[in-house]
Formats: sequence, structure tokens, C-alpha cells
Amino acid sequence: MILDSHYEVQKELGKGLWATVYVVKDLRTNKIFGMKLFHRLDVQNIYEKFSAEDMHHITKIQHKNLVHVVNFGNHGSNLYYLFEYYDGEPLKKFKFRPSKLSLLYDIIVQICYGLAALHSQKIFHKDLKLNNVLFKLLDKTVELKIIDYGFTNKSVEKVQREHDISLPYLAPEIFLGNEAIPQSDF
Repeated sequence: MILDSHYEVQKELGKGLWATVYVVKDLRTNKIFGMKLFHRLDVQNIYEKFSAEDMHHITKIQHKNLVHVVNFGNHGSNLYYLFEYYDGEPLKKFKFRPSKLSLLYDIIVQICYGLAALHSQKIFHKDLKLNNVLFKLLDKTVELKIIDYGFTNKSVEKVQREHDISLPYLAPEIFLGNEAIPQSDF
């Protein structure tokens, strides 16, 4: 399947209520990316709440503990965002043992660094959970990246609050309909 005339789907990584995530190859450059294609949110709805400047701002955020959002685009009437493909495992699969205590500390520190980078740009994750943190074990160290943060500061908040945010991880202020604050991510 070809999306937006030049991204060839290599495989589907997952499908949720609002979007499908793919591994895609850019046919112009042969580079591999991840792509999140929103299938239940009309692009016009998103553009009303999320300006081109907001999208461009997100693509400028680069941090070693954040998956880099490369670009935004349309496929038909649906919005997608293209991001750095990171071949990690969800943190949910991390098996803790007392012998891995230093790795656990490193994971916590890297998550805090990634969130600090987002917060410095006035972006709050609001759906931080084990499946939105990917990791790789490299010899005796761990590398970690936070994903799924692109639409969390302004877009479709009411819709997401009603349907899409994972309740076990939802901050009380967000659940009550209040604005997010940096502490919402901890």
C-alpha cells in the first residue's frame, strides 16, 4: 500500500481507536520511518485546533530520549505524522530483577530527561504509559525513547479525554477537565 504517493507500507505496527501505526519506506530516499495515520479524525477537525505553526514546532524538537517527529501530512482526508523509526520494545516488556537496579535508575532518568525536553517547549505528554516508552538493551546499558507526544498539547483534547487516554495513567487534573501542567506527566 502506498500512502501520500510516496510512502510504501512495510508493515503495520499497531492499530488503536484513532489511528494505525505503520513502518513505511520513503520511495524517494529509501529511508525507513514510522507513520501514525489518524483514521477516525478528519483533518479539518485537527487543523481547527492544531495550527501549522504547532505542527512545525513539534518537528523542531530533538532530544535523544524522544522519537523525533519528522513531518505532518494528509492522506485523503486523514492526517498523519511521520517519525523516526525506533526499533525498541515497549517498557511494559522490561523484566525487572534486583541485578538490573542500575538499569531501572537509568530508565527513570531518561524518561525525566525526555519529559523535561517536552515541558521546556510547553508540551505535555498526558498519556505517558509503559507502551509509550520504548527501550533497547545495549550490552550493559539501556537506550530509551518516549513516543506519542505530538498531539497532546492542544489538539482534540476533549475527544481524547472522553475516549482515548488510558485511565490508569490519567492525571486527576486532566480527568477533571482542567489544563495539563508539568506534574501531569509524573
